[in-house]
This record gives sequence, structure tokens and C-alpha cells, in this order.
Amino acid sequence: MKRIVAIIALGALTALALIPSVTKGQQISANSQYLQNPYIINPAASGINDGLDISSSYRKQWAGLQEAPQTYYLSGHAAINKPRQNRTRRYSLRGSRFRKFEKNNDKVYHAVGGFMARDEAGAFRKTLVKASYAVHVPFSSRLTVSFGAAGGVSRFELDRSKVDFFDSNDPSYQNFLRNGSTPGVFDLSAGIWAYTSRLFVGYSSEQILRNDIIQNRNGNRTVYDMHHFLTAGYDFSLNESWNLVPSFLIRYVNPAPATFDINLQASYLDQYWAGLSYRHQNAVVLLAGVRIVDWLNVGYSFDYPTTAIRSHANGSHEFFLNFSGLIMKYR
Repeated sequence: MKRIVAIIALGALTALALIPSVTKGQQISANSQYLQNPYIINPAASGINDGLDISSSYRKQWAGLQEAPQTYYLSGHAAINKPRQNRTRRYSLRGSRFRKFEKNNDKVYHAVGGFMARDEAGAFRKTLVKASYAVHVPFSSRLTVSFGAAGGVSRFELDRSKVDFFDSNDPSYQNFLRNGSTPGVFDLSAGIWAYTSRLFVGYSSEQILRNDIIQNRNGNRTVYDMHHFLTAGYDFSLNESWNLVPSFLIRYVNPAPATFDINLQASYLDQYWAGLSYRHQNAVVLLAGVRIVDWLNVGYSFDYPTTAIRSHANGSHEFFLNFSGLIMKYR
């Protein structure tokens, strides 16, 4: 086990060292329930669950603030030719959302998936549709590493009906009217996900191609910036009923400083879970969820902002719905 931990820790440090300074600003929404569906931040996390896994979420940020950001997404992924595992214990980690086994698969298998998202913030809209592929490679009887990539089309739009300027002839505004709604542009993301029956470490990068959003006549560019994510966690089995999962997530886009989440989630009888997260200089997050039936999970989270925005808004709400193991349950 010590050797496995050392290998994964070395990989995580290497990923951090290789993060390039090539980006300009945050452009990807910060969902609070990514631990319930790590596929949304890492294409390599597809296919970890048995059967077909479908998730959907709605996030309303800064409730009470007019035209505040909101995000919708729908995702689905499934393993292909995944060997059936012999379960020695049946417990599941609400924190990392993959089923736990004392021993990993000993054969290579593949996974495919798809993701659709819509971000809205005031007059701005971003729509993303992408498909993914991942391959899960066993490195030992306990350690499996998945390599994943996703490609898709994103579109950035400006709703002119929601724009009101004192000077409608402002050069920047006029340039945006000419170029603000971009045609669909192709982009890529990639990631790696290493896991044992209890430990997981993942690194991923989004918007790798850094396509133009707009480019004015002077050659100045506004681009989709590359975003980087590093996450890790460990499942502690306290007894036959309780599991405790500490984890973290680091987000980075240059030249903004790196931000991080520190999470702690507990699950009871593989049916109820609750958690607390701290998002550095941003919010404190309360999370809870329940497995209604074996294939249906629902979750809710509330972000209490720790910044000055709290005097103008009532926090953020996020709702999560998951259907898991659909094909496996009925075949």
C-alpha cells in the first residue's frame, strides 16, 4: 500500500509542476457537487461506476441578485467490456461517487461518455457539448489508472436585449456586437484518474486549444483560457455503517492565483451522506444527499459566500440528480 501511495503522490506532484502559465481568467463555472460526479471535471473518471451513469444538475449562484449566474448540465457515461467484479464488501463512497471493491479489475477496459452544459450570466451565454473516451489500465492488483480525453463544440453568445449602455457607440461594445456571438468552436480536454479501492487522485485540463471568443480589428484576442484541476481523496471506513471521506480540489488558471476546496463528507449505510466544504476566499458549502432506491440518488448543496457579495445575495443553491447502474441493474 505504501508503494501505491508513493506512486500516486509522485504523479500528483508532477502534474502540479507541469501546469503552464498560459491563461488569463476564470471562465468555467465552479460546481459544488463535483464529488458526486467527478466526470464533469475529468473525462478520465468515466466508467468507474458499473453500468450506465446519468447525472444532471442545476446551480443558481448568488440567489437574490438580478441576472446572477446559473448553470445547467446533463452528463452520461458507461464502461465498455468491464469485467464483472466479485464484491467482498458492498459500500459506496458518496464523496467520490464510485463503487468500492477490495480488489480492482485486472483487465484493461474502456469507457465512453457525453456532456452538455449551459452557463448563463447576465447578457452572456455559453453552451458546451462534448463526447469523451477513457481507458482504464490496471497497474497492480489494487491500483488502476484511467486516461481520458474529450472533444466537443462550445458557443459563446451575447444577448443584446439585456445590454444597456450610456454610450451605445462605445468602441469595445461595438466590437462585441460584431464579434460577440461566436460560431461553434472545437475544443479539447484531457485527464488522468488513479484509484484504488479507497484512494483517488485526478488531474485534468480544460479548454486546451485556447480558441478565440472574439478578436477585434487591432488583433487583440479574447480566448477560452486553459483551466487545470487537481483532486485527491481517501475513504476511511469507520465501521460497518459509517464512512468518512476527506478530499481536496485545486483549480488553476494563470495569472489568477490558484484556488482550492477542502472537503469532508460522511456516508451512513450507503444511503445517506452529508458534507462540509471550504472554498478558499469564496464560500463555505453545506452538502447533503440520499439514495432513494439503489439506482437513484439526489443531492443538494448551499454555498454561503465569505466575500463581500454576501451583502447583496443570499448564497448559492445547487440541485443534483443521479441515475446509476441502469443497464447493470436490469440485465
